[in-house]
Amino acid sequence: PRKERRAISVAFLDSKNVEFLLFGEARPDQIFEIGSVTKTCTGNLLAQAVLDNKIQPDDAIPAEYQKSGATITYRNLTTHKSGVVSFYPNFKITNPGSPYDGMSIAVFKQLYGENPLVFPPGSKWEYSNNGVALLGLILAEKYGQTYETLVTEKILKPLGMNESFFEIPANLT
Repeated sequence: PRKERRAISVAFLDSKNVEFLLFGEARPDQIFEIGSVTKTCTGNLLAQAVLDNKIQPDDAIPAEYQKSGATITYRNLTTHKSGVVSFYPNFKITNPGSPYDGMSIAVFKQLYGENPLVFPPGSKWEYSNNGVALLGLILAEKYGQTYETLVTEKILKPLGMNESFFEIPANLT
C-alpha cells in the first residue's frame, strides 16, 4: 500500500544555479509520482515524430484505432479534442491510490474498442487521459518500442534525467 505524504518540493533553476525549497513532509531524496505530467512527455514524443517525418499532426491515426463514422487525428489526441472518453466506465478500479493498476495494453485496447466516442473529433475540447494514452501507444508502435523506452531514450537520457524512471528501482523502495 502506498503511503500518502503531505509534501511539496519546489526547484528554482537558471543557467547557473538550482535552489530547492521543501515544505511539509518533503525530503531532499523524496520520490514523487508525476502522473499527468507524462502528458507533456507524450506531446514531446509527438513533436519528435513530426521532426522525424514519421507523422504529421493532422494525419489520421492508424485505421485500427479509428471509430466508425469519424476520423481521429494526432492533433485531436494531443489537444484533447478526440472525443475519446477520459476514463473507461467499465474498468474496475481495485486500488484507489493507483487507479490504473491492472491496466495493460491488451486491457486498454479492449476497453478502447468497447467505448464509443463521446463527441465527434475536433468538435469540442474535453480532457482525456485515454486520448493521450492512445497517442502514446500509437507513437510507441510507430517506433517499434515501448512507451517507457521511447521516453527514456528520447527525453530522459538526453536531458540527463537519470533519477526519473517508470518503475522505482528496488534499491530506492
